Amino acid sequence: MSAHGSVRAMAGALPGLQVDAARMRANIDRLRAELPRDAADEWFDPALARNAGQTALAEVKALQTRLTDKEFPQ
Repeated sequence: MSAHGSVRAMAGALPGLQVDAARMRANIDRLRAELPRDAADEWFDPALARNAGQTALAEVKALQTRLTDKEFPQ
């Protein structure tokens, strides 16, 4: 029941999520400047970002499917 309530709460909160791309970019640039170069190159490898993005999209789609299935009646 707790997990069900959490999923429903997140499903209600996510549509209102607003992304501040400029602030995100500034935070990434600041962090990258603070890291040793080899660590920054590894952490901010574009391939990692692509994989994380694809994984996140797959998880969102799976969650949407589960929320519309009978598994989680509304």
